[in-house]
Amino acid sequence: MSGGPDAFVGVPMDSSGTFDGCERMPAALRTAGVVDRLGLQDLGNLQAVISDPRRHPGTGVIGWDDWLNATEAIGTSIASLLAVGATPLVSGGDCSMLPGIVAAIRESVPACGLLFVDGHLDSYDGSTSPTGEAADMDLSMVLTGWPGGAPLLGGDRVVVIGARDSQEALSNAGAYDPGSSGAAVHPWSARFDPEVVAIATGVALDGWGGHWLHVDLDVLSTTTMPAVDYPQPGGLTWEDLAVVLRPAFGDARLLGMSVADLNPTLDVDGRAAEATVELLVSLQAGL
Repeated sequence: MSGGPDAFVGVPMDSSGTFDGCERMPAALRTAGVVDRLGLQDLGNLQAVISDPRRHPGTGVIGWDDWLNATEAIGTSIASLLAVGATPLVSGGDCSMLPGIVAAIRESVPACGLLFVDGHLDSYDGSTSPTGEAADMDLSMVLTGWPGGAPLLGGDRVVVIGARDSQEALSNAGAYDPGSSGAAVHPWSARFDPEVVAIATGVALDGWGGHWLHVDLDVLSTTTMPAVDYPQPGGLTWEDLAVVLRPAFGDARLLGMSVADLNPTLDVDGRAAEATVELLVSLQAGL
């Protein structure tokens, strides 16, 4: 384990099953210079594709069989990297890659934790999700084991930061409440203080044996990051996000990091990809 990633892995998943653009994110970050500027070993893309746009009649998840196959490939790959001491930077696609990653880190470091930084709670299931996309459900899969498995992590080893859809998801749609599992939840509001959240994050890290950092870029405001599939009012600035991420990124116990939900088809001039790389470079420079 080391402070900062040393390898780059693409996971070109779009859990809509319709190839709407976020599957191009690994290529966009490569074009923006992520490999060279961070000094990473480029390990290519995993065979993790969802090509069936139908909701499964049993689970309600789009492309369920494709998702299962992709999740197995992700878990195997990440576990093998952790076994040789690598610290991967994993680029989605979308957040549907997260359960496979968490299964791998739990196998490698049983006392691991997860920092989940996202503009959405991602805590629906196949019946409550408005879309059927696994990217709506990744956190509930981690915390509850839905649909039918054991939880991948206890809530005391999960910190949830930046969600702006909590009231809608929990009150109106019946999503799972991450706080009910004991997860520390820091939703976005007009009073969100990134310095306070960063301090709380640092305390959580000290109670774990290692951690994975997961970032969905729609945690940023739509003005700051317009190239996302599900924009919302409010959100963080790049500076806010850097403050929130710095304690976890710079900690020697970092197991790896995943970044999701940049849609290059909405980033015609490449500026959003470039800004994402600049964020990572700034975090790396702070080590």
